[in-house]
Amino acid sequence: MEDAIDWAIANEFYYLDFNADSGPNHMESWNRDRMAAVRDTCEMNGISIGLHTLSAVNIAETSPYVSSAVDEYLRASIDLANGLGCQWTVVHAGYHFTGDVPARTKASLERLQRIAKYAADTGARILLENLNYEPEHAEIHYMAHTVEECSAYFDAIPADRLGWAFTVNHSHLVPEGVGGFIDAFGIERCMWGTGYPGYHRVEHGWPSLADELKIVREAFDWLTDESRSLLLGDNAARVWGLS
Repeated sequence: MEDAIDWAIANEFYYLDFNADSGPNHMESWNRDRMAAVRDTCEMNGISIGLHTLSAVNIAETSPYVSSAVDEYLRASIDLANGLGCQWTVVHAGYHFTGDVPARTKASLERLQRIAKYAADTGARILLENLNYEPEHAEIHYMAHTVEECSAYFDAIPADRLGWAFTVNHSHLVPEGVGGFIDAFGIERCMWGTGYPGYHRVEHGWPSLADELKIVREAFDWLTDESRSLLLGDNAARVWGLS
């Protein structure tokens, strides 16, 4: 995390999303001194960070003992995010195994309602990410991957407790597409972001920031000029109080 923050400062990159499930950012590697150092560095340099929980942890878990562990995982994630001064924590709706949709949906929604309340009570902000489509005959399917499924969560949990982490490449895999999600939930709730840190771009030959921005500016021809401005900066400025 510290290396990423140093890179962000050097490259004037002000928003970072990280995971704390493995490696040097593992949840158990954070003590008070380390958290304070990261928080202070971010505050001094105008860096906003967010914690991205692991989608492999099944938020729709129903089994004894494991269910309690998932609740504990989410609370610990919120606690870490608060300790680091994170501006957001990304969560997921979990996954089902084809024949158990009603039970998994109930467990998922109730668990996110609980963690949304816990986050609100402790001053944290959680965002639900729309996950990706799985092949029709796959045994496992991510939940909250369509507009209809996401809407069930947004309708049940107040907007001041649950925001939206819009993953464009996931929405591109379902019939409603990118435009369908934006039409349903509003361009004013969307901010452009990248999942490709600078050193990974070089190592893997991935698209540059300029390449990504060109896609947003030219390939999304259904966006109006006003919508494009909101997506690429105006919404972020409003959310972070920069406008």
